[in-house]
Amino acid sequence: MRLLLVEDDPVLGQAVAAHLESAGHSVQWALDLAAARQALDAGVALAGSNGGPELVLLDLGLPDGDGLDLLGPDRPAPARAVMVLTARDQVRDRIRGLQAGADDYLLKPFDLDELLARIEAVARRSRRLPVPEALHLDSVQRSVRLHGQAVSLTRMEWALLEVLAGHRGRLYTRNEIEHRLATEGLADGQSNSLEVIVSRLRKKLGSDAIVTHRGLGYSLA
Repeated sequence: MRLLLVEDDPVLGQAVAAHLESAGHSVQWALDLAAARQALDAGVALAGSNGGPELVLLDLGLPDGDGLDLLGPDRPAPARAVMVLTARDQVRDRIRGLQAGADDYLLKPFDLDELLARIEAVARRSRRLPVPEALHLDSVQRSVRLHGQAVSLTRMEWALLEVLAGHRGRLYTRNEIEHRLATEGLADGQSNSLEVIVSRLRKKLGSDAIVTHRGLGYSLA
């Protein structure tokens, strides 16, 4: 797998790059945002020949800015996935990173073998069929079709799906989702708990349709 490592610590960067290369990955290493952007711009030119990075391993505290500047609506096209590697351990920091577009979040210090396992997990997810290619939502009719077939959803299931579909891949926290459901008068009993609704949607749309961010919330794959 082609990886772009964005890390300003030379000791950690060298250790990570060496471990990943020994596992068969191709690693390009950038020490700051400027070098990372240059590498990603080069990937755009090479995208037609599959030369761009498939995964960015992104530190946040870089000498010339915040690593999150590489995410969001201007996220570089050649990078299929982004994993944040950072010492910022507050829940709000993890939520901010995931909402900005990160696919995974690993706290420093980390075990190099765990990093490898997480890279493999992100790679598996990135190779799956994107939900929007199979799933069609009609907000006017409040109808859903999966692979061309109509799917019957309860009012609560539709409300949750509509929230998650507002921005594919964005992490929505439990508080955000529950507030949205409550404002629509749909949070009305223990049987309609968020976990139950998510479970029902997965049974109807596929187990990979909704991603759980443990302790934080959910996103649409």
